[in-house]
Amino acid sequence: MNVSHLLVQLFKPAQAARVAAQARIANAPGCERAPIAALLKRVNNAGTLRGEVSICKAARRLDAHIKGREELTPAQIINQVRAVKQEQRTLLHDLMQRSAGVRPGSVRAQEIAATRAALESARQFNWNLRVAASATKTANA
Repeated sequence: MNVSHLLVQLFKPAQAARVAAQARIANAPGCERAPIAALLKRVNNAGTLRGEVSICKAARRLDAHIKGREELTPAQIINQVRAVKQEQRTLLHDLMQRSAGVRPGSVRAQEIAATRAALESARQFNWNLRVAASATKTANA
């Protein structure tokens, strides 16, 4: 590891995590499928509870990648996950703005919980990718 890599890890940890995730996808092809599928499952669940018919463009592109209809590069995968995370963050903010005094267990509370779960899944994507890549390498060894 050279000095520039060390400085990036110290002062730009998000950028270092993105580069590491891209390297994992490139070194273990197919390892991204399970984490993406888990993320899409949570996003679809949250969208269904909110009454949405279609999901965002980034989630559709990730779904097409999983199904083999569209091939994405590692950088595109990370960018699409980032876009899904930003959309879920925006939706959660809007839900929270409109939900002052909501009762636990209500439909609105379930929408908020599902959106939080989708956002958390997007945040944990790099970790889930790391676990899947190590499992792929262990299975191939």
